[in-house]
Amino acid sequence: MSARYRARSQQANRVLLLVDRSGNGGRATEVLSAATGTVRTLAQHAAVPSSIPRLVVWTDHALVKAELLSVPRADIEHVVLTRHERRSRNTGAADWLVVAGRLAVAYNHPADGDELTARVVTVWRTI
Repeated sequence: MSARYRARSQQANRVLLLVDRSGNGGRATEVLSAATGTVRTLAQHAAVPSSIPRLVVWTDHALVKAELLSVPRADIEHVVLTRHERRSRNTGAADWLVVAGRLAVAYNHPADGDELTARVVTVWRTI
């Protein structure tokens, strides 16, 4: 296969490879599922319903906590987006909890009924 692989993402224990078939270093045009061997165009892939959030929004409280802990927002968003499949039910104000190292993030998903959006409610450091 002469295609160049542009990016990878973990989704439900399967690896998706974004493929540029033009050969000129342009943007990816297809999505290849390594688990199933299926190939879809990006438009077809975007049309597949997903319960995995792709956008993260913040409560004012969470923004203040992230700043107090000196944790970059991008790091927290990365944790929510990449560890969503390994989340656990939260017993507090937020629906879900993910932990990465010493960082815990409580968030709601879907946020305001939007399946693509997660809302960070609070963050803290674990012991």
